[in-house]
Amino acid sequence: MDTISRARHWLDFVGNERALLGRHLNGAVVAADQDVSDESTLLPLLGIGLLTLFMLAVVISPV
Repeated sequence: MDTISRARHWLDFVGNERALLGRHLNGAVVAADQDVSDESTLLPLLGIGLLTLFMLAVVISPV
């Protein structure tokens, strides 16, 4: 893989991570605006948050 291809790959990856983080933050804002009841839960956001942390750990890990 040449340098330009590698750079494009990482730019695409960072753009996808940024979009995922934006959706995660949007979901948190919407969830924060909801009234707390038995029907509203933050469990779906937990999965997205854990996935985001895992993906960041993979990106940051020195391999």
